[in-house]
Amino acid sequence: MKNKDMLYKSTKILVFSALLIALDVIFTRFLRWEIYPYDRYSLQFLSHGLSGILLGPIIAAVNCVAGDLVGMLVNSGVLSLYLPITVNCALRGVIYGLLLYKKPASFVRILIAVAVVTVLCDLWINSFIMKGFYGLPFWTIFLSKLPIRLASIPLYATILWFVWSRLEKTRIFDSLFVRTK
Repeated sequence: MKNKDMLYKSTKILVFSALLIALDVIFTRFLRWEIYPYDRYSLQFLSHGLSGILLGPIIAAVNCVAGDLVGMLVNSGVLSLYLPITVNCALRGVIYGLLLYKKPASFVRILIAVAVVTVLCDLWINSFIMKGFYGLPFWTIFLSKLPIRLASIPLYATILWFVWSRLEKTRIFDSLFVRTK
């Protein structure tokens, strides 16, 4: 009976992961706002954050990488696969998972997680990656992204907290984490 319960739980996690990956692709590839050639805004953080909250750092990292790879196959926007960007996506999932998984998802905790991901992944690492990709100076990219990215931290945190708090109240994910009888 234990193996059947574990299989049932892992199937639910797999299906939910596929849903989050699909949302990642839709948010990133189709519902985005291009700011510069090297920056865009989308609701991608929502699928990454929910992966981290619900599934932990390892599965969240896998979901983020899968979303990046599937997104490149579906709609690359004339870009090719660039491995450092994919690794940066995995790091986002790891950070969200480490800071939010199996912890109370309070607004302050979500704000801290979004701030760490935004500053480390979106500002520092992504600016360094785009420097190599576009050949622009690091500080040019970094400083052009800085004001909008810093302003996005409370907005992203509010959206993620709002969505998670509403989903949590529905208790829709209880069966994903509680053993069935």
